[in-house]
Amino acid sequence: MRDLAVAGDGSQAICFDYKSIGVQAEINGVGLDTDNSISNNWFYRIYGTQTWGLNDHYGYTGGGDWQFYTIVLDNFSGNFNRFVFTNDADGGQATNIYYMNVRVTQYTPQAPSTGFDAEETL
Repeated sequence: MRDLAVAGDGSQAICFDYKSIGVQAEINGVGLDTDNSISNNWFYRIYGTQTWGLNDHYGYTGGGDWQFYTIVLDNFSGNFNRFVFTNDADGGQATNIYYMNVRVTQYTPQAPSTGFDAEETL
């Protein structure tokens, strides 16, 4: 991976599709890092039985279905040169995880809607 400067101001996001098949692992997620030792304050946990890492995007619904994630990078800043995918299943459980369409992109939050849809009759 080329060096990635993360501003930490919410102007960037990690986007990807994810699914898990089999028994739930301890920790599944994505993150960024600068060396060969994973850091919990730069890692987003999206599924698993342990609460290690940043947990504000936890919530995979399970069932082996694809689920799309947009994780806004506003928890930390710095320069990173490693993209981390984790499947911590050292308890011996049979689990397989899949990622697809992974990208780091510029992020602009959508403005809230101020209009109303067509009138509804109750």
